[in-house]
Amino acid sequence: MGRVFGVMLLILSLAVAPAAAMTVRIGTESTYPPYEFRDESGALVGFDVDLVDLLADRLAWKVRWVEMPFDALIPALERGEVDLIAACLSCTPERATRVVFSDPYEIMPSTFVVLDGGFFPTGPESLRGRIVAVQPGTAEDRYISDLGSPMRVPFDRLDVAFAALAVGTIEAVFVDAPVARSYIDRWKKKKTFRQAFTLKLVGAEKAFAVRKESGGLVDGINSTLQALRSEGALDELARKWK
Repeated sequence: MGRVFGVMLLILSLAVAPAAAMTVRIGTESTYPPYEFRDESGALVGFDVDLVDLLADRLAWKVRWVEMPFDALIPALERGEVDLIAACLSCTPERATRVVFSDPYEIMPSTFVVLDGGFFPTGPESLRGRIVAVQPGTAEDRYISDLGSPMRVPFDRLDVAFAALAVGTIEAVFVDAPVARSYIDRWKKKKTFRQAFTLKLVGAEKAFAVRKESGGLVDGINSTLQALRSEGALDELARKWK
């Protein structure tokens, strides 16, 4: 009888034990403040990082961050090297043929950043013959490539692009507006950068992305994003990071 009772207790304990957390490998690129970047201690921080933490807490994920150049993220996702991209990813039609997007969690314009006192573009036509830095694989990269007239200079890391802007190697950096403001603030003690004109590009909506065959993962993400939005958690993150 004692043995049977012990077996019953074991079965009951297994039935009520919490499910093991699912490990989710998150692909990102860490020079994109305020969304994902390294702080002074070297820790990965930012809006997207905090948002992933909220998702992980509610969806019982164990998160493992995987860093790589931005234009390597979607190929890595397709090869199964990461499970999700959290990198302020624009929801473009071309990308939607390759990945499954979550519901957007942010909509933002793109802007040109220049060195104060120098070249100041007022529209696409004023970029003719100018040297513009972009991060490869971004919506901004596609826009400059399609425009054709500026000289496109790719930088895998935006911190390096802004360092080049500071010394005049390039004439403008084209990037999402909140990221532009973050770099302008970071550099204010060394050089004065300023925003020029802004554009709302195709793909201004930002979202997470998963593999086509992992589309079911998006259902949990979307329902959690909806709950976080209704609870005001997304607004709270925006106040913290922007």
